Amino acid sequence: MSDDTSKQTSGASPLSTPVLDELSLPLEELVRRGARQLIQLEFAGALYHITARGDRREPIYDDDRDRETFHEVLAEVVERFNWLCHAYCLMTNHYHLGTSTSTRG
Repeated sequence: MSDDTSKQTSGASPLSTPVLDELSLPLEELVRRGARQLIQLEFAGALYHITARGDRREPIYDDDRDRETFHEVLAEVVERFNWLCHAYCLMTNHYHLGTSTSTRG
């Protein structure tokens, strides 16, 4: 699906993007539009609690190999996006990550 509204034209303000334009809407309107899923802000040194749960609270790992793969992917993501992973907890049907972004930007 193509979204031509995200393309900026020459001379357009770098602060005039669809995501930032949506930030000026009242919170209720943002939630109604489902914008909570669209707005992804990252700040240097910010702390994040990330969690995900299995559908209908079903297990998200089949076996120990799945857990090992989770660790491998997490390590790649931490490296790629320059995160710090302070803590994690893998449960049968969900996980929690305690991360922060680098202060280096």
